[in-house]
Amino acid sequence: AEEESYQYHTKGNFDKCAYWLAESSIPNSGLGIYAGKIYQKSDTIGNGDLIIPVLKTDKTEASRNRGWRKMSDSHHYIPGEYFEHGTEVLNLIQFAHINCHFGLSNVDFGETKNDNAGLKRGVHPGAGAITTRYNFVYSSTQTIYPGEELFWEYDGFIVPYLEHYEKSDIIGNRLLTTGNVEEEAWAILRELAESKVQRLLPEKLSDYKNMHDTYGKIDPAWENRKYYEKADKIGTQLLEAGENILNETWDIIRDLAGKRLRMALPDKISDYQRMKDTYGKINSARASVPNSTRSAKWLQKHGHCVDNPYVDKSTIPGAGRGAFSKRVVKKGDVLTVSPMVVLDSGAMDMVGNNLLEHVKETKKQLVLNYCFGHDDSDVLLVPYGSGVTAINHNKEPNVYIRWADNSQYHLKEWLNFTVDELFMQEMWRLLIEYVALKDIQPGDEVFMDYGQSWEKAWMKYKETFEPKTNVNGYTPASEYLNMHQGDLIRTTEEQLNDPYPENLHTACYFCMMENDEFEPCLHPCPCVITKREKAIVNNGTGWYWNYTAIIGTNGYGTEDSKYLNASKVSVPYSCIPESTTSQTVEVIEQDITIVDKQFSTDMYQPNVFRHHIHVPEGFYPEQWLWKDRDTRAF
Repeated sequence: AEEESYQYHTKGNFDKCAYWLAESSIPNSGLGIYAGKIYQKSDTIGNGDLIIPVLKTDKTEASRNRGWRKMSDSHHYIPGEYFEHGTEVLNLIQFAHINCHFGLSNVDFGETKNDNAGLKRGVHPGAGAITTRYNFVYSSTQTIYPGEELFWEYDGFIVPYLEHYEKSDIIGNRLLTTGNVEEEAWAILRELAESKVQRLLPEKLSDYKNMHDTYGKIDPAWENRKYYEKADKIGTQLLEAGENILNETWDIIRDLAGKRLRMALPDKISDYQRMKDTYGKINSARASVPNSTRSAKWLQKHGHCVDNPYVDKSTIPGAGRGAFSKRVVKKGDVLTVSPMVVLDSGAMDMVGNNLLEHVKETKKQLVLNYCFGHDDSDVLLVPYGSGVTAINHNKEPNVYIRWADNSQYHLKEWLNFTVDELFMQEMWRLLIEYVALKDIQPGDEVFMDYGQSWEKAWMKYKETFEPKTNVNGYTPASEYLNMHQGDLIRTTEEQLNDPYPENLHTACYFCMMENDEFEPCLHPCPCVITKREKAIVNNGTGWYWNYTAIIGTNGYGTEDSKYLNASKVSVPYSCIPESTTSQTVEVIEQDITIVDKQFSTDMYQPNVFRHHIHVPEGFYPEQWLWKDRDTRAF
């Protein structure tokens, strides 16, 4: 069966491209990502891309860019990552195009990483100018075949929806394979009926027929009439169905099914039979998007290969991470493509009453450093492409950018929009190509020219940068955890004599759930460790450390501030609503970690380097440029 499925899915030569960008099989969902090779369960999918935190400010909230507001209103929390209160996560990667399908989900988040790429505060000018979050990848949750579109779960709804798709398959198979359709149909209907109706339905259809012949239609008490009438209707429909028993049963099943199951059931039993013959199990999910598996020929004609470049440590000292080519790219060939997100330069200003004073001195959002822009325009373009946000500057570049005029996903008419018209769009239909200026070999770092204005701004920043030998004992959480692997987590009492660095505090993988209780989750939330003691297991033959923790905003009042070296720790909303009181929970060591205090990391330091990547002259249409600086909107 595995070999047959593989043969069915692998039609044609996929050119050894691991991932393809093309129109999603889900109507009106924009672009999607398709596998170009076979992936086994738990395989890593992606190029290890960057994650860029974007802080909500008065400027982002008031932005005239509808697309920006729509994007910033979408909460993207990365498992295992801890972000500041009011922070959104901008996944500027090709794999953000992976869409949701509840019945066909085949990938989930993989493990991300967090470190400063060797850039030290007070030592390297680039500290705070790059994101520390990287290695954003997915992990396959099942075998994925070449040509299959990648889907993932949104907001954790995959489990209940997948159960309904599987249930729809079970129902269809039971009806088509049983030797006694009437009795099997009766059994299915009893299972689907709400409890008050189910109690009125005898165990067998034959028993209902005997009751019907003896008593006729039952005249129930008024308050239960609707349930008796529904039970009578089900029995009568089956008894009168005759040769049409399958279709009649299917109609009743769809009437009885809840909304989610009804969505998974085809309209007719004959439709189900065709799906089963074509797709096999979970056919209703696959049939809902019949083009979710594309042929190699279709992808080569309509798609773009996007498995290049990958992200690793840059060869440029002090640059952090860089992009590297996986394969030979000949001069004039396209390294990769990238859709472009349109942003409003005015939204980059760090302005707002909700911001700490030192954060306001950061001046600009970190994402500005990853944007293409023009000194005389309000339009910023952020590449939504795998690996490309890690491409560094070099006066002798090996790639340049151009509009992807030959791609069906690049709407050239958008270049005729005014700035206001461009900002009104909620979807993005601009695509650029990264074209090789010379032959690029496997493992070569990819560079482009950021432009004279960027070069001038960077050189000025470096000239005025003053190295510091003492940065107030600052130690990034990622660095501290690497140096202290295996250390016990300190309680509040222990921290009085042996405190953590000032910028760090403890956090627990517990979050507020819908039942207003704290339960284990994937996101670390600030907590106070009040006690540690041995828990004995296995009849005294084993033990582990058990910790008592306080989670919640009240856990950071005056009494505990001396342990955390702060008057109060702001708690991300993804952990707990601000109005919620604290709770005490029992946790094990694996549920505790050390995180940076909010807004203490390099990216929020005063006057860190910020500047857009300047597009080549002539790249922006004239109507995107100011006629003079007095006409600028901000």
